[in-house]
Amino acid sequence: VDRRFGCFYPAPELVDGAYSSTFDHVESTVGRKFDVFSTFIELGADYPGNPGAPPVRKQHSEIAAAAAAGHDILVAVGTTCSYVKCSDSNYYPVYATGSDIRAGTFDGELTNLFNWLLSLGVNITVRFMWEANLGPNVSKYYPGVTSYSSAGTPDKPTISPLRVMTSTGLPPITSPNDFIQTWQYVTTLLRGLNNAESLLKMFYCPGCNDGSAAQAAGITLTSMFPGTAYVDYIGYDTYNEIGSIWHSPLDTLRGPRESDRAHPFAYDIVAALHPTADLWIGEINCMDQGDVKDTSHTAVGHSKAQWYSDLFTIKDDLPRLKVINFFDQSGTRSTWPFNSSTTALAAFRQGFDRRLVGLTRTL
Repeated sequence: VDRRFGCFYPAPELVDGAYSSTFDHVESTVGRKFDVFSTFIELGADYPGNPGAPPVRKQHSEIAAAAAAGHDILVAVGTTCSYVKCSDSNYYPVYATGSDIRAGTFDGELTNLFNWLLSLGVNITVRFMWEANLGPNVSKYYPGVTSYSSAGTPDKPTISPLRVMTSTGLPPITSPNDFIQTWQYVTTLLRGLNNAESLLKMFYCPGCNDGSAAQAAGITLTSMFPGTAYVDYIGYDTYNEIGSIWHSPLDTLRGPRESDRAHPFAYDIVAALHPTADLWIGEINCMDQGDVKDTSHTAVGHSKAQWYSDLFTIKDDLPRLKVINFFDQSGTRSTWPFNSSTTALAAFRQGFDRRLVGLTRTL
């Protein structure tokens, strides 16, 4: 199996001044070069590191530097188009809805962003509206509501026809058709740009589980698939924590589905959705012992170092799996980073060097 590896690089505000960029920070820590630079970007300003700080564009310089260093780019594109400072002095995201996007409201932003990405001359893989089957969080939208604090700052502002959510989160998709039609619209738009035919790929990347709110709205991994004509790569995000169960590397890669006991692994489901597309893991990592967010004590008695060692021995079990992208930042668990312990980091390095095929080299 030809298999390549990528890594999500933390936002620049999380990196100290000793490094020129976040990917330099991560690769210096790991001591290895990854094939793929994975990052997140929005239609408008990127999320501020501090909720009370004005949001600004941060990732463009990171992406350009990573491309210049020989990385392909995996970019998760969200639908945040702006932020509004509310009465608690924090900034909250304004999301574009699927109907807004299909109306052409953001054609200019999408065209400008992807013309720039494609000008970098490396492969651009688009993880558009990732993990939409974990939402839709519709209770957090405030359409038609205007409330002002005494200082005149919007509390729940109306920016018609957009929606404001009370926290960063999942794209405001209301039904499978809403997702499908929006995906198809954006894919058609992007494929019409210069160099898109040779450099741009669309990556359908739900979560391996379906969230309960999404299921209630009929939004599932299978129901929102946009169709083979609009998808180049298939896959999902998966972690060794799902269901508060310690999963083997193989089961983690397969995408354990606590939401669907009859079909326990996402790998088999998405492989059937598109019988010829390569399969990618959009996000993956393993928690370590002592994780403050591991309230179920799932990692107790287990070894993250051994998990890494076993991960890199997997060869032919998942023949469609071509790219694995690690997530190297605290998230639903605080110990996702490679260097959560010295033993984990050493095991990752050793396993990485035993890989079969790829562009990675020791720094």
